[in-house]
Amino acid sequence: MTINKTLLGLFLFVATVSTAQEKEIIPFTYDIKTIQYKGLTPIIDALKDNTIVALGEGTHGTKEFNDIRIELIKDLVTNHNFRIIAFENAYGDTYMINQVINSTGDLQKTMKENLVSVWQTKEIENLFSWIRSYNKKTKDKVTLTGVDTNFLNNATSVLLNEKDLVRNKTYYESCLKLSEGAKAIDYNWANFNTPNFEPDYNNLIKVGAEAYQLTKEMTTKYSDKLSTTAKIALYNLELGFRMFYEISQQNETYTRDFMMAETAIKTQSLLNQKMIIIAHNGHIGLTQSLIDPMGEYIKKQYGTKFYSLGTFTANGTYSAMTDNIDVKVSKYSTYELPKVLDNSLEQQMEQYLEKNYFVDFRNTPSSVFDSPKKMNWIGYKKMTEEEQTKYMTIPNVKLRDHFDGFIFMNTTRASEHIN
Repeated sequence: MTINKTLLGLFLFVATVSTAQEKEIIPFTYDIKTIQYKGLTPIIDALKDNTIVALGEGTHGTKEFNDIRIELIKDLVTNHNFRIIAFENAYGDTYMINQVINSTGDLQKTMKENLVSVWQTKEIENLFSWIRSYNKKTKDKVTLTGVDTNFLNNATSVLLNEKDLVRNKTYYESCLKLSEGAKAIDYNWANFNTPNFEPDYNNLIKVGAEAYQLTKEMTTKYSDKLSTTAKIALYNLELGFRMFYEISQQNETYTRDFMMAETAIKTQSLLNQKMIIIAHNGHIGLTQSLIDPMGEYIKKQYGTKFYSLGTFTANGTYSAMTDNIDVKVSKYSTYELPKVLDNSLEQQMEQYLEKNYFVDFRNTPSSVFDSPKKMNWIGYKKMTEEEQTKYMTIPNVKLRDHFDGFIFMNTTRASEHIN
């Protein structure tokens, strides 16, 4: 009798777990030949009513992560009034791409000039081509923008496009000073991977701190006269130059993710449109992991109107580079994905029968993924197995603390980069 009770209890446990999995693991299909997805409606339903949606990527070089996000973007734009698409890319540079999208200019050329190389892929070119086609058909256009501050000079170009203000000598000369500072910083960033190149950090801190003070003065003098686009550009410059000011004050709490979050919030609030952010899983997270992520700052501002969607894979290939810093001329190659670690989230994700699925934690109070496990970040740089485990693995992650939901695709391929 005792054995029967034990067996009955075991059966009920297995049945309960299976039922929970059936409810929370929502499958979708993917045709690798036609790049067509079916069954994405539950994902769209989870995203559509938010003000800001962040679509993450488990690696910086996975074709399927780009393709599925493009499918989601098309639906959110076409059917649910999302009008801002923001990339983990410099604000001023992405502004230049937006200008070309809304013209007949060469998309590939402007992508190579204005995107860090991780985004210079055929998948992203397809997205930009789709936005161009969509914008031709409507007055309610999609705006492509950027949230990063790694390159600054094109943001000063936005300020110089203010036709009425540039007639003001003081304003014009202030813009030129900002441009000089931005060019110095951009030059050092662009050449960071060059062998034997040594940045003059003391001069960069001096130049950046002075330019930061100038942006504050310009905001006070001209903010009410600037166009919306120029207001965002000036604020983005303020954030970027402020980094050097904070270094001069030995303040280590001022971070890139804070700057990206502030640019995103400023952009969404001034344009007053629903926004989609494209960035690495690490940046869109809701709580601290290896960094204090952008998503954490946005969540504090928008609460339940911000949705963070992670993407994960376990098998296949990805594209990565050997440079330390992702700049516009970095070269990518195809590599096998790092092996799945024992007791990791990826190991758990790949054990279920469904190979492509979505989990929405907001509608799943208790999940089979609630047990803390290791989570493996894969960035843009190729690492040894030892480096990957040492520097990019986060222990004891409860996944719902980091994302509102996630997409898992068991087997994926490297992004197709533009030559």
